[in-house]
Amino acid sequence: MPPSRTAGKKSIQRGIQKLIQQGIKAPPPSTISPMLCTLTKTPIDDPDYLFEMKWDGYRIISHVHKKKLRMDPRSALDYTGRYPLIVKALRDLGHDLVLDGEVVVFNAEGIPDFDALQL
Repeated sequence: MPPSRTAGKKSIQRGIQKLIQQGIKAPPPSTISPMLCTLTKTPIDDPDYLFEMKWDGYRIISHVHKKKLRMDPRSALDYTGRYPLIVKALRDLGHDLVLDGEVVVFNAEGIPDFDALQL
């Protein structure tokens, strides 16, 4: 029988707490460059290699500190006002953090739609 969702969440929480205890407290860097994609000709099939597919969105670095939030694309412009639902979700996490991620809009067929981000 597979483990329960509660047991899985508790295991993840224990792992996060262990990583936090091992970490070194320091102020965050003043600037952070986003991770960028590297195009490959074939899919990577290596269990020791982590990868992210090309989503066709905006790469954004989100900074949350004491409920203050800023979302910066690679151009370092402030995109915070463009994505109020993401801003709310990040604030609701209740943690100070820096998150590197891709903002993507999917069309009705579930395919990333870059043009929809322009609206």
